[in-house]
Amino acid sequence: MKKFLLKFSIVAVLIATLASCDEDQVIWNESGSNSLAAFAKENGALPAKDATTTTTVVVNVANATNADRAIVISVDPSTTASPDLYEIVTSTLVIPAGAYNGEIIIKNNYEALEDGVSKNLVLKLESVDDATISPLKYTLKIFKFCEFVRADFLGEWNVDEVGEGSYSSTFTAGVAANEIIMSNVWGFSPTSQTRVFFDDSDPANFVLAFPPYLENVLAQSIGTYGVGWIDRGVGTFSACEKTVDMQYQVRVGAGYFGLAITKYTKL
Repeated sequence: MKKFLLKFSIVAVLIATLASCDEDQVIWNESGSNSLAAFAKENGALPAKDATTTTTVVVNVANATNADRAIVISVDPSTTASPDLYEIVTSTLVIPAGAYNGEIIIKNNYEALEDGVSKNLVLKLESVDDATISPLKYTLKIFKFCEFVRADFLGEWNVDEVGEGSYSSTFTAGVAANEIIMSNVWGFSPTSQTRVFFDDSDPANFVLAFPPYLENVLAQSIGTYGVGWIDRGVGTFSACEKTVDMQYQVRVGAGYFGLAITKYTKL
């Protein structure tokens, strides 16, 4: 009962205090300690489509104040992005009065970015007025974005398979959107057809997707093993470099052949 009455008294005092203050009065937490400030996320991406592409890094605070608060950040030594690849808009390094977050704008230098090369900008939050700082850092992946156009991927490719050497493959358009039919997967037969989906929904991470293995027959007969399927497929691709990195296993009734690790390069 004592605990209940104590909590009720604190709430009553707080309500009375708020009712007697102006609307823009600072509301602090019950302990009276400073607000916690932290990046809203630990990771982000800046896919540079052109020189106007920007991204926003959000810094959150637990409580608002009556005045603007400066955000002080530093570039962590683990950063791989050189200063010529980005610009931090200094005018955005502020949490406005009455707000619970500030939005830092970062621009890219499109002309300085290389095709197919990504760099990391790692930011450390040094200080925010009237706030305790979280030690968590923010990592921004900066890279030149190249749009995936399926027609650009159709045609002849060279394949390098780890431990097996090189062979060729032909890419043709599949029925579904972003579906490509690869010939000669596993170097098995130029007439084989393997379905692969080129997923470009995440600009920072172009990945391959595969249908269920029963829908991806490599061959009706692989020696004495019978039907062979493409299974456990994963991979990524670059629309800038026109390359595909793909791993998979050939599945038969008796089990799996070893992992095939391949790199495709457009000819």
